[in-house]
Amino acid sequence: VAIPAYNEESTLKATVESVQQLDYPQDRLEIIIVDDHSKDNTLKIAKELESSRVKVIHQPVNSGKGAALNTALKNSSGEFFAVLDADSFIEANALKEMLPEFKNSNVGAVIPRIYVRSKHNFLLKIQWFEYVIAFFYRKLMAHIDAIHVTPGPFSVYRKDLLHEIGGFDANRKNLTEDLEMAFQIQKRNYKIIQKFSVSASTMAPVKLKSFLNQRNRWYKGAVFNVIKHKDMLFNSKYGEFGLMQIPLMIFSAILYVIVYSIITFNHILRPIYIHIKN
Repeated sequence: VAIPAYNEESTLKATVESVQQLDYPQDRLEIIIVDDHSKDNTLKIAKELESSRVKVIHQPVNSGKGAALNTALKNSSGEFFAVLDADSFIEANALKEMLPEFKNSNVGAVIPRIYVRSKHNFLLKIQWFEYVIAFFYRKLMAHIDAIHVTPGPFSVYRKDLLHEIGGFDANRKNLTEDLEMAFQIQKRNYKIIQKFSVSASTMAPVKLKSFLNQRNRWYKGAVFNVIKHKDMLFNSKYGEFGLMQIPLMIFSAILYVIVYSIITFNHILRPIYIHIKN
């Protein structure tokens, strides 16, 4: 289980503890924390958690999440490779429920359902509902083998497939390496399985600015990866993923730009214009 961490001092310990509580043979469980040159106490906390089962790797230069995951991949020894964000938490039954899916040699990755851990303000409640909707959307896409993301709040991969792909995209311009990995898996016609019996929780942005920055990163990442894998668009070779999922992603990105532009005009530009005019 790889845990890439950058400035995650407030949640890292609880994240690692959730992995340590997995109902799985402990002698077969390897936890690798990769500190991506954090500026806070993340590395110090990681070192305190280090043990025979927990390996800590410090990257001397901040290289991004993709590079951190590749460092963990290079230093891992298991047959399967799981990713868990350092602000997310996994249920104890996860591996026992997810790993049997790999008995099908055509399964490349397995993902859980994800929910927002806290709902103590209005913005978090909105995101909680958003994650519920996203879950049902992926549930629908799972029926036609068109899941478009292997999310950071826990995804399990077939390790030899990751090596075949060449690891995670370490390009800093790619803001959504979890989405890009799903494209790579779909491109090779492997299945991504959504498990409904396993849940992972994650910390969502509490403030509006952080929320908008996150969504901006997600949509920019989606556009970046659609362009990168434009050969899959409307290509029947990739089934419903190429014929329906990617066009839906393009439509969502366009809709996001329109909505964002309307909000910007009405709440920023228009008031400034009225103020100057008056």
